[in-house]
Amino acid sequence: MRYTLLFWLPYYYHTAMELSISSAALVASLFEVGSAVGVLSFGYISDMLEDGQQGEACVVVALLSTVLLIICIHVSNFSLVLNILFMTVFGGTSAALDAALAATAAQDVSRDSGLGTAVVGTATGAIVGMGSCGAVLQGYLAAEVTKAFGWTGLFHVLAMLCLASGGLDLITDAYTYLTP
Repeated sequence: MRYTLLFWLPYYYHTAMELSISSAALVASLFEVGSAVGVLSFGYISDMLEDGQQGEACVVVALLSTVLLIICIHVSNFSLVLNILFMTVFGGTSAALDAALAATAAQDVSRDSGLGTAVVGTATGAIVGMGSCGAVLQGYLAAEVTKAFGWTGLFHVLAMLCLASGGLDLITDAYTYLTP
């Protein structure tokens, strides 16, 4: 979802919000400003959590991302400023989730596998590689979803993906707690 917005936001702001090309590019870059702040903030908060609580933090961030994205698309009908604000904050939550899955989750998987730090690189590579598959697919899928359902449809699909990622993380956290 993050790569979809990274690549498509300038076009969205130009076509749907009727900004000039240069204004659309500038406004869309605020998504990445939010990303930088979000990653640093989540990293700091994650360091303060007890071992194993990072998964719960990811669930909360995924749910927050879902809500922010839904709000963002609905306020776009009456306020460009609110749309930009929510999209910037969403940039922060989506990047935090991305970083948490690539780093924290890889460490947790490595620790829980019993192999320790010997497989952290492999786990990170697998997670980041899956993200790259999403980046490859997003161009075609975003175009088709937008063509069929409009920008609102695309944002709702992305929100459902945020919700699904939180749900999957919740399931894996529950499994970790329930298995000896």
